[in-house]
Amino acid sequence: MRTLNTMTFLICLLTALPSISQDRIGFAVYQDARLGIIGDKEHGYKAGTMDVLIRLKMQGKQQKYGYMTVFPEFEYAEIQGLYKRWSINAGYAFNRLFVRNTEASISIGFGLMDRYSMGFLSMGANGELAYKITDGFKIAANFQLVQRKDLDYMWGGNNIRLSGHVGIEIKIWK
Repeated sequence: MRTLNTMTFLICLLTALPSISQDRIGFAVYQDARLGIIGDKEHGYKAGTMDVLIRLKMQGKQQKYGYMTVFPEFEYAEIQGLYKRWSINAGYAFNRLFVRNTEASISIGFGLMDRYSMGFLSMGANGELAYKITDGFKIAANFQLVQRKDLDYMWGGNNIRLSGHVGIEIKIWK
């Protein structure tokens, strides 16, 4: 119960903080590139298997090299046992780089995952490279390392997985 209270407090705190210095809100949707394009023959998943990552990205005020970002995230994968993961993440996006209209961001997050109707705590890290097509539309490649305690439960050991997603971000406010 204490873990749930701590998680609820952190989600409320991290969600409320950006509203004080909000500059922009975006909605992002990504698909796992490998499952979408070639599948995973080792585990029996065909090309086109859905593994969708959805984010509500809250951007802080522009600083010298970029801006702080906070985002709740939901991932849903149509794999055996239906994989669902909710997390809250915070990071920094560098948007004043050498290549115009390009952003590189890093973030860390904490969340909960559900698989086979069992809940697990999870931590993760993200790296994203985005290209701004217009002021309100970006295409992006996202790479994440996620602590997969569902796999620990199924197979034993310490399972940290790297995955890559491709997607879009659309500005919905400001």
